[in-house]
Amino acid sequence: MTENYDLLYLQGGVGLLEDYLLSSDLYRPINAAPPPGAPAFPSLTPGGLLLAEQRLSAHAPAGQAVLAEFNRLRSHWRSAWEKKAAQDLNARLNQWTAFLEDYRSQRPEHAGRYPYEVRLRVMIDLLAADLPGLPAETQTRLTMLDAVLQANLLPGGFIWAPELQPAFPAQRYSYLYASLRKVA
Repeated sequence: MTENYDLLYLQGGVGLLEDYLLSSDLYRPINAAPPPGAPAFPSLTPGGLLLAEQRLSAHAPAGQAVLAEFNRLRSHWRSAWEKKAAQDLNARLNQWTAFLEDYRSQRPEHAGRYPYEVRLRVMIDLLAADLPGLPAETQTRLTMLDAVLQANLLPGGFIWAPELQPAFPAQRYSYLYASLRKVA
């Protein structure tokens, strides 16, 4: 399901990308239907597109035409892309901070949400890698959040669908090879 879901999300997003990048919107609905039985697509954002691109890379050569078009548009509208990606990075940092704060205040209830919520940390990684540099305050904030995360992780196996593992190597995405402690 993941491959088709990500491919359809990217196709829907690429079709809207130019207008989206030139708009003031950070979140925009994708007017595409997900595969039968799959959840609705998340809003169009740079982080969502980069996550879908990375997940799709586990299924190479799937979606080469849509990936080429995505990269062409991202390159052509680079300044607008970077502005939107920086906005998305800040929004994802806020969401990730809120999740970690919820976890720290009510650990058992929130530890089980980690496999879903960690997508925010992955998007932060992907967005940061795609931007020319991070402001010092953003890097400091991310370092502090990562210290909280590392202090509460239990090493383990890959927590997402096994077919995605090749796209997320442990050296770069170690937090996808762990779970959160459930007890204080």
